[in-house]
Amino acid sequence: MLSLNSSVNSGVTTASSGGAIITVASSIGSGISTGSGTGTGTGTGDGGSAEIEGLMSSSVVSDINEISKNYASGAFNIIKTQLNQTSYNNYSLGLYTARKPLNATYEKVRKFINTNLEGLLQSINLHNTNTTVTTERDAYKIIADKFNDPNELLAQLNMLRGSMSLFPDQHITVIPVQIKPEYLIYIQTYGYPENGIWDPDLLGAILMSISPTTV
Repeated sequence: MLSLNSSVNSGVTTASSGGAIITVASSIGSGISTGSGTGTGTGTGDGGSAEIEGLMSSSVVSDINEISKNYASGAFNIIKTQLNQTSYNNYSLGLYTARKPLNATYEKVRKFINTNLEGLLQSINLHNTNTTVTTERDAYKIIADKFNDPNELLAQLNMLRGSMSLFPDQHITVIPVQIKPEYLIYIQTYGYPENGIWDPDLLGAILMSISPTTV
């Protein structure tokens, strides 16, 4: 689960997911210097804390954090309504446009959020696959039980006897395959992702280049 906490006053930002924790510290305060005469000087630097605060309070990160909480509680039925490929694309685009390459600590947190987003979609895909496999297994069990029952098997054979033909009619349907331009460009440029999950930054860059309206 993604958990993000920040304090501008303390200058500490913490992002955690599962057992992984990232802590970003920044210096906020004042210093006093003295010379041979009398004089004082003060200086402050936020180390990019305000930018990290802005990222964490954004709607994109708030949504991802909420999805993470539902994931931690096992509420997959709710997550399925919150995260699909379309919303994943939107979040990827939002995180990509929020880049700040000159702020290393900010980028570390942003990429951490990217990784969390990838993991959430992967978990949803695995959950859907598991649900499908479970449904198919139950259906096969029903069929297997029929074959194990001699009376049921005989009834099935009698039903099929009058409907079987040596050369049954063949109906071939060709379903046209359409692929969205962002996925086509991604595959042509980087190949199909090994885990089936599009890299958020790479996908976000493509979506931004071809226009966000295609999401």
